[in-house]
Amino acid sequence: MMSNQSHRRWLILSLLFAILYGVLFWRIAAEDYYSLQDDARQHIFWMQRWLDPKLFPNDLIADYFQSLSPFGYRTLYRVATALGIHPFLFSKLLPPILGIVSTIYGFYLCLRLIPSPVVAFASTLILNQSMWMWQDLGSGTPRAFAIPLLLAFLYYLSKRALWPSVSVVILSGWFYPHLVLISVATLAMRLLRWGHRRIELSADPLDYHLLAWGGIAGLLVLLPFMISTSPYGPVVTAAQAKTMPEFVTGGRHSFFGRPWLDYWLGTRSGLFPVLNPAPIFAGFLLPVLLLFRERVPLLLQTTRELGLLLQFMVGSLGTFLLAHIMLFRLHSPNRYTHYSARIILSIATAMVLISLAAALGQWLAAVIPFRQLSKRLSKLAVGTVLMGLMLYPASLKNFLDVLYASSDRRPLYEFLAQQPKDTLVASLSKEANNISSFVGRSVLVSPEHSIAYHTNYYTQIRQRVFDLIRAQYSTDLGELQKVTHQYGIDFWLIDSNSFDLESLDNNRWLRQFQPEMSDAIARLKQGQQPILKQLIPACTTLRETFKQREVLLIDATCLLSK
Repeated sequence: MMSNQSHRRWLILSLLFAILYGVLFWRIAAEDYYSLQDDARQHIFWMQRWLDPKLFPNDLIADYFQSLSPFGYRTLYRVATALGIHPFLFSKLLPPILGIVSTIYGFYLCLRLIPSPVVAFASTLILNQSMWMWQDLGSGTPRAFAIPLLLAFLYYLSKRALWPSVSVVILSGWFYPHLVLISVATLAMRLLRWGHRRIELSADPLDYHLLAWGGIAGLLVLLPFMISTSPYGPVVTAAQAKTMPEFVTGGRHSFFGRPWLDYWLGTRSGLFPVLNPAPIFAGFLLPVLLLFRERVPLLLQTTRELGLLLQFMVGSLGTFLLAHIMLFRLHSPNRYTHYSARIILSIATAMVLISLAAALGQWLAAVIPFRQLSKRLSKLAVGTVLMGLMLYPASLKNFLDVLYASSDRRPLYEFLAQQPKDTLVASLSKEANNISSFVGRSVLVSPEHSIAYHTNYYTQIRQRVFDLIRAQYSTDLGELQKVTHQYGIDFWLIDSNSFDLESLDNNRWLRQFQPEMSDAIARLKQGQQPILKQLIPACTTLRETFKQREVLLIDATCLLSK
């Protein structure tokens, strides 16, 4: 076993890579003035109300996403705002910090499973690459807290620390409630032991105390979700979802209608939505190597706490299956295995690669007669693996897949920012996704905010989209004026693709709204000119062209006066 000083050196190296990836992320986040992570446009835009309470008055979309915000997450951002840090800026500062926290907990957790700082370094390196190659950590949304919280829980559980473990369960409920079920299920698995060729109950009272107190903490922290009635519910049922275009292949929440293997292994419904980096697949070999560990000497150092990974895996699988049984009351099933798989496979991959490299070096040392060379072969083999892992991101065209949405519609945003704070923009364009975030003005609908899980919310959103489609593509001025007056629209926002047949045919979001969208396309194919298009010359307030794509802002007052 290596010294604590050696542990610290490898931990420092782990932190250096975590910091490096964080700095690379900050470069992306700060690249454009108008930029925000894709999911942050849902979960953070409404926080501008803390800066100015007059923003988003009577805004269904802002009210809905504010209601979804977990207590701890909301409180953290509220504190940051009170300290003078804009919520958007905080969402960019937070991810690298969470990456560092994940690295520390991940490093020491791995040491609890196998006392090899080299393996611990490799596991945190792989985990950091995995986190930054997907959008969750970089979003600064509740999902960004999933891996650090799970790692903290597993670390304290490996140390058999009762109250720290229970405390993390509570924090999980405050930041990302899905983790509570995973944690409690893992605690339940701790009661089972494999002995004398059969499963036995644990004889350790601490395991029962952990489950009891963890279960009580989990119940209390989830109680508000269980007893409260959301004005935007109920949650859509599986039977309802199967009839909705939003939940079938090609829909906003594509879930049903995919091949069997993809359904159980991929995206929202499957075990492994995304697995990266590529070396992480080596982790699946760990169970095989453990069966022949006498031939892989490094694995002989694994501790009894290695069983925690199996308990964690079974607990995650159990909640995954429960989420399938209770669709969609526990939200998407993948949320119960997505983060668990990254943690387990990162540790397993490090064990596999480092132990095989060390074993290869030792085997070569045994067959090579040169004594001085043979002593270094094991270290050389391990060093080669580590170098390959460290350089792996350089082989990728795009390493940090953080899905940052950026825009250079500065004239549009500056103009809308000068309008009254209760201004309402109506649009079927993707540009509507950015208005609430970059301008702080309400939109009637947008693709990004059209979430179909809560029926009372989505029924209103869906009706709004139907009305906008009919009005935007109608040849009747009365229909256009009726919808404009009904919703109190101040501006219509359209772009160069709004009346383009090919673009409309390929618009996956709008294709969900039938038969209105098909009727609109049919009228355009017949050569009928929508009245809104005819009034563009007379009522356009702002016309902006960027990268050969034109955006038009049409004054609703002008439309109503015709």
